[in-house]
Amino acid sequence: MKRKRIVGVVLALAVVFSCFTVPAFAQESLREEPITLERRASGRFSITVKAGGVRKADTSFPLEKGDTVRIKASYAPADSTVNFGLTGPDNQFYYIPVSTGAIDETIEVNQHGYYTLTIENTSDSDVTVNGYVNY
Repeated sequence: MKRKRIVGVVLALAVVFSCFTVPAFAQESLREEPITLERRASGRFSITVKAGGVRKADTSFPLEKGDTVRIKASYAPADSTVNFGLTGPDNQFYYIPVSTGAIDETIEVNQHGYYTLTIENTSDSDVTVNGYVNY
């Protein structure tokens, strides 16, 4: 009886450990050109920008020349004037002026580097902005 129990435990352990092993196979690649993976991401934001102030995102993202960034957001009060855009690796602010309370625009970058979402409030009152950026 004890022998059957030991054999049963050993077989059970063998089954459990076989679940954790995965066979690996090697094969010579038939493709010569590299595989390009799309590196896209999106992020939501909800911020308040003081009157006459500028707010930048906490993190930057790498882009290549020709990549695009879509900014879709709304803000209140809707009659305020707000510049939405990107601060580029050259520290220039590339923006789209908006005075309708909403933006749904795409910006194409013209150089490789890290870019930061930037929002500038050019009005006399604070604005609350909600939206997302997709890059």
